[in-house]
Amino acid sequence: MSMPKIRSLRNQLVLALCVLASVVGVVQGVSSYQLSKAGMSALLDLRLEQVATRLYRAGLADSLPAIPARGSQPERDIVLTVWRDDIDSPYRSTEPTLALPRNAEAGFVTTDVGGESWRIYTLREPGMVVQVAQRSSVRHELAQARSLNTLWPMIVLVPLVWIAVALVVRRALRRLTRLGAQVQAIDMTHFDKLSTSGVPTEIRPFIVSINTMIERLAQSIEGERKFISDAAHELRTPLTALQLQADNLQPHIAPGNQERFRELQSGIRRSGRLIAQL
Repeated sequence: MSMPKIRSLRNQLVLALCVLASVVGVVQGVSSYQLSKAGMSALLDLRLEQVATRLYRAGLADSLPAIPARGSQPERDIVLTVWRDDIDSPYRSTEPTLALPRNAEAGFVTTDVGGESWRIYTLREPGMVVQVAQRSSVRHELAQARSLNTLWPMIVLVPLVWIAVALVVRRALRRLTRLGAQVQAIDMTHFDKLSTSGVPTEIRPFIVSINTMIERLAQSIEGERKFISDAAHELRTPLTALQLQADNLQPHIAPGNQERFRELQSGIRRSGRLIAQL
């Protein structure tokens, strides 16, 4: 059975925070984009309304050409049409080929005229109707061009946030890296407890548990050392006595048994050296 893959906590934190920052950045960017488009549309509407109001109040209707050249107005310009109650056809118009709806209600309306979508503002005053129109495609182009500028901060800031997240997480986990090195340094001769100074609150209980384990391990090792030392001491006395008895017995050993007796003495000396090492 294969062991489960161990993932880096740092990588998990960096990935999670970067995804979160990206989602927030995208949502913020889309919201700013939509708000900017709505704001630009409102400004364009205000422009249409101001032109119509100024045209009527300043009495500038008569300044418009009575018979303008057909198709001479650029497509991106607004179209002005002035109606008088006593005349069925437009009194003045900057684009006579465009038949704006004379009966449109006062205010703003978006409708198709001549196969194109137009945004029209109608100002109704006694004896006169003033209409100012602008192509919806031109409005969309202007609004989109301005709104796209709001996305640049998101495009620039999101990668910077990724870098900041990586640096912050790395710095926050640096203390854990040092603690890991201290844990790896623990061996039979090194039982120093881990310091809790500067450790995050969430990690402190874990460090306390490790220190408790280190203390128990040190006590266990010390108990084993004491047991081995005591056992070696207890074994040394009878083994020494056995060695003396063997030395005293050597003169009484028959010549034919001397070889076997020397093997016995060698075994006793090896046991003595082992106990001395313990």
